Amino acid sequence: MNKQQRIDKALKEISDQICKLEQRISILDNRKSTLIRISNGLDDPHALIPNSVQSIEDWLYGHPYPSAVLSSICRNRNEAFQRSLYSYTTMHDFHIVKCESVEYYKNKLKI
Repeated sequence: MNKQQRIDKALKEISDQICKLEQRISILDNRKSTLIRISNGLDDPHALIPNSVQSIEDWLYGHPYPSAVLSSICRNRNEAFQRSLYSYTTMHDFHIVKCESVEYYKNKLKI
């Protein structure tokens, strides 16, 4: 085998390895997007509340319109974060906290 044949063989092996790695990356990207879709669908309630209060309960008990407070509860943390980006609030005025579902607070306060 001459030098050119060895070079061609090495280039073909490298090309095959690159192809296999690209396929593997594609598979992993699909898995990642599936996991992101699943995690976005999970109900793990979080609320966007003012920095002046520590929990949603504190805000509920001191607020004249509890239904407005309940509207700040999102299905998950990502949704709460997206809401903070697109609302008229800034992350400096509000923070995201874990909380219970809207139904829990409605039953607790009998709203």
